[in-house]
Amino acid sequence: FAGVAEGVLLCTDVTARGIDIPDVDWIIQYDAPQDPSFFIHRVGRTARFGRKGSSILLLSDAEDSYIDFLSLRKVPLQPIALKSDTDSAEQLMGQVRDIVRKDLDLHEKGQRAFVSVVRAYKEHQCNYIFQVGKLSLGGVASSMGLLRLPKMPELKALNGGYNDKNTAKDSKKKVAIGKNTAHLELSIGLKDFVPDEGLQNVSELRYADKVREKARKKRVEKARKEGEEEKKRAEAESKKAIRIKNAAWSTKKDLKEKKGIRKEKKRNKISCYFAGTIETWLQDCLAYGISYDIAHGITWWLAASWSS
Repeated sequence: FAGVAEGVLLCTDVTARGIDIPDVDWIIQYDAPQDPSFFIHRVGRTARFGRKGSSILLLSDAEDSYIDFLSLRKVPLQPIALKSDTDSAEQLMGQVRDIVRKDLDLHEKGQRAFVSVVRAYKEHQCNYIFQVGKLSLGGVASSMGLLRLPKMPELKALNGGYNDKNTAKDSKKKVAIGKNTAHLELSIGLKDFVPDEGLQNVSELRYADKVREKARKKRVEKARKEGEEEKKRAEAESKKAIRIKNAAWSTKKDLKEKKGIRKEKKRNKISCYFAGTIETWLQDCLAYGISYDIAHGITWWLAASWSS
């Protein structure tokens, strides 16, 4: 970079101190440093040894109190009002997404970068100024050209959860897009972020690198086979459980039927015995001079008492 006439060098705070690159015209700070003392070190990469240089810091409306904070530290900033061009921004985002769709590696790196940015923002030393609750997460995701939002607690808390739950406020848009992934349902309701409607599923993306793409296909095929085997095992276990349940039910039914047969045999045996006893009883009553009607009534009374 130091040897070229023109160029852009993307840096972290590692280069904020101890590295001297001559003729740097502009320092553009995408976000404020976590440690406020590093602001001066960042700006100090330009205008070195009597040369001229400029620096600009990007702040949202919710972060403008950082200007007052730096002024108290004897670092004055001059606010610059930027004109917003929505059409150009959308056009640029579309161009970035066209590039990302061609390589799954860019999609994965973009999601990791988004997670890093959000979590670094949460851990900012000036968290009373830089509050993640006031940060437009959808705007950050859009500026990074994300096709889908990654799974992370910060997003889950914003919109009610994942797992294909319809938490999106714009239900009409959800119907128009159709049922896709949980990420899409989540992102529909996230302010300032519009998911890539042309991408039905992230699994459609491919690596530009042939070696990585070949390895990805092997992983997908292995996962598919493991999923089929798991499904077969689950079906076999389900059938086994049903067989055990039915066998237990059949055994219970057989025991009940056997018990009923035993009761019936006992009842028949008692009936035969009682029939012989009644005949003997009537003969004895008549022998002792008891009238037939009285003997017959007593007999039926005894029969009813016995059967109960």
